[in-house]
Amino acid sequence: MKAQSVTIRPYKTGDARAVIGIMREVFIDEYGWTTAFLREAVRTLRKMLMTMIPVSELFLVCESREGLCGVMFLKVGEEDSAFIRWLAVKRGYRGRGIGRILLEAALEFSREAGYESVKLITVGQLHEAMELYRCAGFIEVGQKETVLWDMEMNVHYMEIRL
Repeated sequence: MKAQSVTIRPYKTGDARAVIGIMREVFIDEYGWTTAFLREAVRTLRKMLMTMIPVSELFLVCESREGLCGVMFLKVGEEDSAFIRWLAVKRGYRGRGIGRILLEAALEFSREAGYESVKLITVGQLHEAMELYRCAGFIEVGQKETVLWDMEMNVHYMEIRL
């Protein structure tokens, strides 16, 4: 898939460092999250790569001439649902439809895999992401204040029925 001179493709061996770089740039550099988040992202990536089930899970990256600029990982959820674990696009690449394309790919894959719904968790600070999810048809099914990665966060639980 192409979106204004970028390519959406499956994750491949060798992408790990760039994926973690995206997480660092978006969540630590841009949003000011703690390095506890980055440590958790590294652990999560390792676990995802060791346990990924290709027929049930989808790991996509967005690549430009300058390197990776976006990432999306959809995993098996609970009770006939899929769960979007990560969806991030670097700031300089937003507004080109990359997030929407990654999200649509996740939803299409989920339908084809027979999932009844897709769930995700986001935080109130990520206004653009919340708007993207709402425009795609996700509804908020819960919310709570909690501490994540040594930070107080307003967590939003969202879901779309397929």
